[in-house]
Amino acid sequence: MVKYLENKRVSQILIIVSFLTYTIIGLTRNAYSAAIVGIISEGYFSKSDAGIIATSFSITYCISQIVGSYYVDRVSPFKIIVLGSVVTIFANVAMSLSPTYWTIFIARGVCGIAQFGVWPALLRILSEYVNKDHRHAWRYILPLGVSLGYVFSYIGAAVVSHWKGLFTLSYIAMAVATVVFIITSAYADKKAVIKEEVKPAEKTTSENIEKISLFKMFATSGALLLIIPILAKSVIGVAIASWMPTMIMESYNVSPAISSIMTTLTTCANFVAVLWVIIIYPKIFKMQTNAVGMLFLFTIPFVVVSAMFIGSMSMIWIVIFITLVNSFMGSIHQFNTVEIPGAYTRYNKAGMVAGLINAIGTFASILSSWLWGAMAEVYSWNTIIATWAVMALVSAICCFLATPLWKKFVRGK
Repeated sequence: MVKYLENKRVSQILIIVSFLTYTIIGLTRNAYSAAIVGIISEGYFSKSDAGIIATSFSITYCISQIVGSYYVDRVSPFKIIVLGSVVTIFANVAMSLSPTYWTIFIARGVCGIAQFGVWPALLRILSEYVNKDHRHAWRYILPLGVSLGYVFSYIGAAVVSHWKGLFTLSYIAMAVATVVFIITSAYADKKAVIKEEVKPAEKTTSENIEKISLFKMFATSGALLLIIPILAKSVIGVAIASWMPTMIMESYNVSPAISSIMTTLTTCANFVAVLWVIIIYPKIFKMQTNAVGMLFLFTIPFVVVSAMFIGSMSMIWIVIFITLVNSFMGSIHQFNTVEIPGAYTRYNKAGMVAGLINAIGTFASILSSWLWGAMAEVYSWNTIIATWAVMALVSAICCFLATPLWKKFVRGK
């Protein structure tokens, strides 16, 4: 990108509109997950069928993230976001007009392809295009847009007359957000200024850095060990996002609307997640890997208690415990999407790494979407939640083992 915004007012407008656009994208992305509880309670699909449909988004999103990680640093981020938004609109129109099994399955897959580079593109806008004074604070806030969208999806599921209407709400909101984003980005482009040319010596250094292979960067940084925590975070996160309403409904015999409201409270934990990041990093642990490892350890006692007492303990307490778990997962998401890719900026690979991390996480979502639905028909929710504790412990160990390599990498040694 050859331009950036010196005008702080325009920069703030662009960031706010980008945040709101990402929020609506989050609404469309989670619309099906929010609708699952209504689908299952109505007997429209079985749990296994609902889980299989959920994998269609994850499969195409995973594959497209791998492709997107290559192109995201080569194409205008504004074009990537607009293209993804438009295609998502048409997919949600199809689901609202013809909500059959195969329509939803195919449309969800199309949504996964459409959003191949949305987050890496937003990360580029934040790290390269907006005013430098706005980048630090918003790197923590911008990822929360998708979480806010998830909250809106669960609220929508609780208030719409039928779960099919959630898809209608999604495409209308996405259409409005896309128009606003196009207008704002065009206005920002007119106000942007050309960056100064890079000095020859600096350019040579940059070119030399780019020649370092991606595998070597991952090996020397310890990122290969971080694959397991990235997978675990997505598996646990998708389990909470997709199956929490059904888990509450079946464990406490409440209505789908009540279970959706309870899940809304749990999803709001992602906003508290920013506080965990600010508190424990960089003031306490200072290294991203140590911070992520500790966050996984923090989840274990709350997960264990939830696994032991769900259905017998008060629903409110279980919701509080899972909310705390989700807040820790949200903090880990912040590290995975912002802090860890940011360490590769000097190699000009931040966008690519962000895309690859998304791809790895989405691969885990494929497994999670199908696995929990299938397990729920055979095993109790206690067993399912207990597996989260094992995943958290293994992930914490991997993070701590990766720390020595990561420390040398971020310090340029």
